[in-house]
Amino acid sequence: MGRISCPDFIGRVAELEALDAALDRARAGRSPTMLVGGEAGIGKSRLVNEFTLRAKSEALVLSGACAPFGTSPPPFMPMIEAFRAYAHAAGEEERARLSVKVQAIAWLLPELERAASHRQRVDDSEAGQSLVFGQLLEALEAVASRELLVIVLEDLHWADRSTLDLLALRSQTARAAGCLTVATYRSDELDPGHPLRPLVAELQCSAQTDRLELGRFGRHELTEQLTGSSAVPPDTPSSRRS
Repeated sequence: MGRISCPDFIGRVAELEALDAALDRARAGRSPTMLVGGEAGIGKSRLVNEFTLRAKSEALVLSGACAPFGTSPPPFMPMIEAFRAYAHAAGEEERARLSVKVQAIAWLLPELERAASHRQRVDDSEAGQSLVFGQLLEALEAVASRELLVIVLEDLHWADRSTLDLLALRSQTARAAGCLTVATYRSDELDPGHPLRPLVAELQCSAQTDRLELGRFGRHELTEQLTGSSAVPPDTPSSRRS
């Protein structure tokens, strides 16, 4: 049996307003990051989906997700997934323009590699890693220079170290003006040794970053959700008395 969900978006008014405010800052030329945490099933993706549905009227929305790959998840997985979606949708001229920004990492983006006139080699060194970080941020800047951009990175609790480092660098340097980054994670999976735990604490000290920690619904929101899911008001003690 599939998961039963409510077709209507319930509650989270303050959280939506916080995301809207972050988009306003991106529109004004800043580079905000919004961290959205909460336990599994609390409604992080539902909240972000509701926000991006509204944002699409004025912004380009790109998204990518991390996935559980044991101790060695692929590097930059959510960012690469987001750029691949953009490359598929973009025209040949835009792919060629963007390929200039990512010559060193074209092997991660075959869609752009085909548009590149040549490819810059990246070795497995600290300098090579810095170059990859720089070019991914340049790619963000290239897209955000054309239109207001929202990039959604889902499930950061499964992210590789490179993705987390890139997120930290982007926040610390305020790169990619006009781009809002929204990142979700399961706070109940952040054990004391999890690499995301110190990053969340570090990013919260940045003027570019805000954090939303989603709590469970109260009685009123839960009643609305159950009613919306079943189209029948839940059988509560008060309803039985009436």
